[in-house]
Amino acid sequence: MAKKKTKKKDLWHVPEDAIDYFDPHYDDEFRAKHPILFWLTVAAIIVLVLVGPIAYAFCITLVTGSETLNGSWLQMAVFLIGFIASFGISIALCNLFMLLYKQYLGHVVTLVSLAVGIVIPGLSLLAHCFL
Repeated sequence: MAKKKTKKKDLWHVPEDAIDYFDPHYDDEFRAKHPILFWLTVAAIIVLVLVGPIAYAFCITLVTGSETLNGSWLQMAVFLIGFIASFGISIALCNLFMLLYKQYLGHVVTLVSLAVGIVIPGLSLLAHCFL
C-alpha cells in the first residue's frame, strides 16, 4: 500500500489565507464549541500583547529611574520610539501562541517582529544611558 504524499505547510512565509485570520467571524465555530477556552485565549493574547511594553517600561525605569518623564523632549521621543517598538515582542509572542490554533503567520513575521522588538528598544535603552 503506497503512502499518500502530503504537502508540507510552508511555515516560513505568510499563508495565502492569512487575511481570513483577521475576519471577526473566523473563530465563530471555535467560540460556539468552546466558549470558556475562547475567552481564556482572548485573555492570554491580551497578556501577551502587554508583555513587551511592560518589560520595556520596567527596563527603562531601571536605567533612568523616573527621569524619563521629567527629561527633555529628546529623552521622551527616544522613550516613545522604544515603547512603540517593544510591541514587536508582543507580536512575535502572539504569533507563536496562535500556532496552537493553526493561525501562524510564519517564521518571517515572527523573526522580523522579534528583531524589531528587541533591537530598537535596546538601542533606546542604550541612548537613555547617554542622554
